[in-house]
Amino acid sequence: MTRAPPLEGYDLQIEGADATWRVLRVARRERIHAPFSFELACAAEDGDGAPAEIDETVLVSAKATLTIALPEGTERTIVGIVDALECLGDDVVLTLVPSIALLEDTVDYQVFVDQDALQIIEAVLGERGITTDRRVVRALAKRSQCVQAFESVLAFVSRLCAEEGITWYLPRDAADQIVLSDSPGGFDDHEGVPELPVRGGAGLVSGESVFDASLTGVLVSDRVALSDYDFEKPSFDLAVKSEGEGARERYEFPGHYLDPDVGVALAEIRLEQYNGRETVLRAKTTSQRLVPGYVVTLHDPERDEVSGRWLVLEVRDEISTGPDGLAHTSEIVAVPAAHGYRAPPGEAPPPGGVQTAIVTGTPGAEISADRYGRVTVFHRWDRRRPRDDTSSAAQRAVQPPLSGGFMQPRVGWEVLIGFCGLSGDPPFILGRVANATSPPPSSLPGYKVVSAFGSSSTPGGGSANLIETDDSAGNEAMNFVASKDWSERTESDKKTTIKADDTWNVAADRTLIVGKVLSNTVGGAQSYAIGANRTVNVTSNHLIHAASESVAIGGLRTFNVGGDHGASAATLSRLVGAAKAEAAIESSNRAVKGPSMVVVGASWNTVAGASANVSVLGASTEVVSGQKSIKASRVAMNVKGVMRETLASRTVTAGADRTESFAAAASYKVGGSANLKGSEITVRATAKITLKAGGVTIQITPSTITITGNVKSATENEDKGEAHYR
Repeated sequence: MTRAPPLEGYDLQIEGADATWRVLRVARRERIHAPFSFELACAAEDGDGAPAEIDETVLVSAKATLTIALPEGTERTIVGIVDALECLGDDVVLTLVPSIALLEDTVDYQVFVDQDALQIIEAVLGERGITTDRRVVRALAKRSQCVQAFESVLAFVSRLCAEEGITWYLPRDAADQIVLSDSPGGFDDHEGVPELPVRGGAGLVSGESVFDASLTGVLVSDRVALSDYDFEKPSFDLAVKSEGEGARERYEFPGHYLDPDVGVALAEIRLEQYNGRETVLRAKTTSQRLVPGYVVTLHDPERDEVSGRWLVLEVRDEISTGPDGLAHTSEIVAVPAAHGYRAPPGEAPPPGGVQTAIVTGTPGAEISADRYGRVTVFHRWDRRRPRDDTSSAAQRAVQPPLSGGFMQPRVGWEVLIGFCGLSGDPPFILGRVANATSPPPSSLPGYKVVSAFGSSSTPGGGSANLIETDDSAGNEAMNFVASKDWSERTESDKKTTIKADDTWNVAADRTLIVGKVLSNTVGGAQSYAIGANRTVNVTSNHLIHAASESVAIGGLRTFNVGGDHGASAATLSRLVGAAKAEAAIESSNRAVKGPSMVVVGASWNTVAGASANVSVLGASTEVVSGQKSIKASRVAMNVKGVMRETLASRTVTAGADRTESFAAAASYKVGGSANLKGSEITVRATAKITLKAGGVTIQITPSTITITGNVKSATENEDKGEAHYR
């Protein structure tokens, strides 16, 4: 089989290949906003013209240069990489692509914080040795966070360009560079290419021309509407629209903006993107010099709508030699240059469900948050950013659905991350998961029935505030732990029902302040054990009604009562280790339905503004180591049983009446002197009165008076023995 002659004007050089390459066929596809592709069928010859041996492992990924001779002594040089190679007998078919095409095979995951799209694009490309020719007119807003995930580097760059209305294309001759343009002025004319005539067919016309030109018009959108949400201004309406009238409106949410002016600009950009192919020119050409991203001027003497400046979007051609000579077919796709061209927006790949991340913060901090409680996180797939408060943008955490519910994520927590929209740019913290570093608060599976809700002390830990529930059948329990202080506030009523015991252990002071009435009802016994002083200050009445009362006080017992002070009990037992003092502005009352015993280690002082009353239906025993003092307007004592008093001294001051009544025996024992003084004194007994003093005993009955002992009168008279009077 006879091999076709090589193409004239085509020279191919491949680094690392010790061969001469004869180009037999060229199939080219070049597009705007995409890498080019040249498929070359070649013959590889050694120095003797014989077929050269080809090592595919060396040639694939090798740098190659294709030089094409053009009219008027010009040429075009394409520098690229051998992306694929196939040996077909003595012929070799290889594919030449630009270096940026290799980024389709490069997938990365990374986070960009507080940068605009151009900064991100140039950083990503610059890391891989690709420069940019920036022809961007519009100032771009910074993005709080931009995530590349689940997509190739080329797809990521192309997506960011399209989101901002930027189109990228490859310069005609430069290698390892792309042009970024967002306006019609960003596309140059084809240098050296004259105005091309438009003809009906190729025919035998010499020179460069365009033929078989056709125009395609499509129905497009009338306008674009966008909206978004700003959590810092939740009630602010961010809805915007582009210019235009008609029913064909395209609405998108979110619009990826927080400034309405930016939103309007984006709406106009989106409209231009969706309407970019409203009018499309498709034609064939004999020119090999047309390249996407450049403007060509056409002249059609029969159709004014074809004449004019056109921006080339795509070129496809195939060149080969055959029996009839050179065979060349080239097709172009173009749009009116006056509007420029914006590549349609792509979609970010979905993040694919929830992910986990680690909460980060400023170095050394256990909690690091802004005024909204937002925190930064370190994504598991991130290989570049530091694990501090710059690892990501601030992210909101989902909170309990209550107006007062809030839990602040801590540095080091492993949290679940969810995403809003179609990209990973605006994540949310959905919750927390346990791991070996931060295990559950209770050892599992031993405490599998225990649930807990708490937080550790910070900084340093060591204690925690905790709410814990134990669901063990028969031993259900709820535990509340306050690491330090505990405060409760109830705006209205509070009711507590305890069906069994209630125990309070207070290591220090306990203060109870009641604004109005305090009522305690005890169905059984009530006991107080006070190791030191007990002071009761009552500004009005103080009444105690009990079946029995037992009080043991190791120190001072003092009552200051603004009104009445009363105690009522079936039996009464009080032991006061120190002094006992009672002061009532009005009355002081003690009523005991059974026996009463009061022991005071020091003095006992009672002061009442009105009356001091004691009523004991049983026996009454009082032992006072010091002085007993009673002072009131009226003093009354009524004892139905036996009364015994042991006092160091006793003083009773009554401003008016004093009454003592005993149903049984009464015994007074006075260690010193006793004085009874009054204008009129009446001592009345129904059976007998006995008076003893200085060895003399006087007994008075209803019928007799008996005096026993030596009696000295004020006169010279002395009686010895007994005297009886009837």
